[in-house]
Amino acid sequence: YYKKTRDIATLMFIFNHSSQSITKRYIGITEDEIGASLKGFKLGI
Repeated sequence: YYKKTRDIATLMFIFNHSSQSITKRYIGITEDEIGASLKGFKLGI
């Protein structure tokens, strides 16, 4: 689910986790992977 949607907040709700770090650890996502997925991301401000 995460690889398709990148939606950690929904996974937190589904798993009833209290923090994103618990959810990331549970699904095996590292900070490096999150950083790589955000590479080139810019806010339209």
